[in-house]
Amino acid sequence: DSDPINNPDSVPEFNGVAQADLACQSEATSGGFSGTYKAWLSTGTDDAKETVAAGREYKNVNNVLIASNLADLTNGDILAQILRRDGTTTGVNIWTGTYADGTRNQGGTATIFACVSWTGAGTGIKGNNANTNSLWTYSLPNAVCTNNARFYCFEQP
Repeated sequence: DSDPINNPDSVPEFNGVAQADLACQSEATSGGFSGTYKAWLSTGTDDAKETVAAGREYKNVNNVLIASNLADLTNGDILAQILRRDGTTTGVNIWTGTYADGTRNQGGTATIFACVSWTGAGTGIKGNNANTNSLWTYSLPNAVCTNNARFYCFEQP
């Protein structure tokens, strides 16, 4: 099973997804979670759905099923909220750069919707962790990247 968590508030100046992955791993380890964790973030060239493991269930930290597999995770709705590592929800916007189907913006401004590859410039797409419809990953498409927000972290196999 994969336990998604969301990390502490962060301005998206983490210089790319690799740094966000390190933050996810640190947050998971600090919370007592074993395994490898990666960020649910799209960039101008990579889709978030490519960074999480397919063919497995996704459960929140309270062991409640979020999605049966990657197709279920990216079909527009999830079955339960993604929680903070302490088992609560913040009901706040979460950096994702990602549409409901798990893909990035592929238009002429692709890097803009991912805070210019997560360097803190431009605008980015946010989801909201209080939602279980498509808004969990895509609720605010033009968020200013100088604002703090969390991002989702998913356990990898």
